[in-house]
Amino acid sequence: MRRFWQYLLLAVTGLIIMIMSPPITGQAKEITSATGLDVNSCVIKDARGRVVSHTATLPANADYTINYNWQIPNSVRLQNGDTMSFYVPENVAVIGDRSFPMNGSGSIGVVGTTSIKDGAHVGTVTLNARLANSRQRSGFIRINVKGTQPVTPTPTKPVTMTKQVSWTTPQ
Repeated sequence: MRRFWQYLLLAVTGLIIMIMSPPITGQAKEITSATGLDVNSCVIKDARGRVVSHTATLPANADYTINYNWQIPNSVRLQNGDTMSFYVPENVAVIGDRSFPMNGSGSIGVVGTTSIKDGAHVGTVTLNARLANSRQRSGFIRINVKGTQPVTPTPTKPVTMTKQVSWTTPQ
């Protein structure tokens, strides 16, 4: 009988410890081995589809698109909620907060959510579980942006200047 009470006490203690312990949760991680998301991999195109340099001075009233073609190696373990960052060149600006679904290449469909804040030069991609078991880990991001160089209006006619001098006698 004594052995029965020892086992019962051990079982109840173990059960209480399991119930009172903190839950085990998975932690999302930052994927740093993704390629194609840095500034140098970004392709800037104007409204006509011509590629523009990252060092070009782009007027703020012109529309551009930035395109990324990213890839994650198959050796990287992915899970739902993992994130990766993409970087916007300094000569363009994102106007307004943006958040939209990101498609993978091929027929994989939506693989995550892309978000970037107004004027930010770093955006975040939050991946979903669809890429965890896939071997086709690539996709694209396309964002409409504006240039960063303020436009100064040119005068339509010449400005005339005259020189006038006057002398007043103190009283």
